Amino acid sequence: MTANALTYARFFLAACRREVCNRYMNSTFGVLWLFLNPVLQLAIYYFVFEIIFQIKFNTAAGQNFITFLAVGLWPWVAFSEALVSGTNAIDKHKDLLKKIYIPSSIFVAVEVIVPFAIHFIGLIFALLVIRLFLGQSIEFVWLPIVLLVYVIQCGFCLGLSLLLAGLQVFLKDVAQILTPIVMVWFYLTPVIYPPHLVPEGLQVILQYNPLSHFVFAYRELLLAGNLPSVGVWGWLFCFAVVSVFLGFAVFKRLSTRFEDMF
Repeated sequence: MTANALTYARFFLAACRREVCNRYMNSTFGVLWLFLNPVLQLAIYYFVFEIIFQIKFNTAAGQNFITFLAVGLWPWVAFSEALVSGTNAIDKHKDLLKKIYIPSSIFVAVEVIVPFAIHFIGLIFALLVIRLFLGQSIEFVWLPIVLLVYVIQCGFCLGLSLLLAGLQVFLKDVAQILTPIVMVWFYLTPVIYPPHLVPEGLQVILQYNPLSHFVFAYRELLLAGNLPSVGVWGWLFCFAVVSVFLGFAVFKRLSTRFEDMF
């Protein structure tokens, strides 16, 4: 059992490296895109929202809109990209699964964890750019706690991805349906607007939207410099634990029939 676990761990790390290489090594700038992408995205958002639309509203701790947006946007992009990649993981690697025995859940984990790791680096670099060039105050002292929230969010996404990846093997429409769902989910999450702008009658949507709590936690830590309340932590852990247990249970049950579908 220990030998198998070690073999699977090595395969997981090798698969993660291969996924990163496939993303960057064939491009001219390589891993520099890890840092170029955040700068380019920030420049676009700054031009659109600050110069063209001149959006002004009260945000957390009085930060400008770009700072407010960046702290919520990068975790959202990580989540949405990982969820879509994770959902398609088994279909993407089915040829390899036919040849060797590797727990299929490893492929889902790789497709989820790699985007989260990449975008966490992007988030830190974007915040450094904001601090150095826009002069905005960022509470970098809370980065270890931010990383903890990020790991919890990754766990939440992994559980959902396992559930959807298992269903995708049998129902090919799952990935197609997921695209508009993610789009709607984005606008139901306070990424580009502060929660207080949501009408009181619709606040319940934010309350039961897992991503709302994650975005709030990031802004509390990085912008306000406060630890999220016990209630927020409770929501985060609850969403992640339920997602992981449900995702693994459904995936394990469905995975016994994957070979019949390949």
